[in-house]
Amino acid sequence: MEVVILNNLIKDAKYLDIKSAPVVIEDHVWIGFNVAILKRVTIGKGAIIGAGSVVTQDVEPFTVVAGNPAKIIKRL
Repeated sequence: MEVVILNNLIKDAKYLDIKSAPVVIEDHVWIGFNVAILKRVTIGKGAIIGAGSVVTQDVEPFTVVAGNPAKIIKRL
């Protein structure tokens, strides 16, 4: 599995107080190619994230989500 984390080094003072937050990916999750998962999101156990999706909120266990923003396609 390859995980790519993208960020920039910005020295502008107005951006210095931006805080990061965790992303939780539970067991047995499939994440498609080119998916963006935003901070403070939990991907539930057994979930499947479709390629190219933008995940903006928690994903319930054993669901298939896809799209921008990602929406539930199917419950497993």
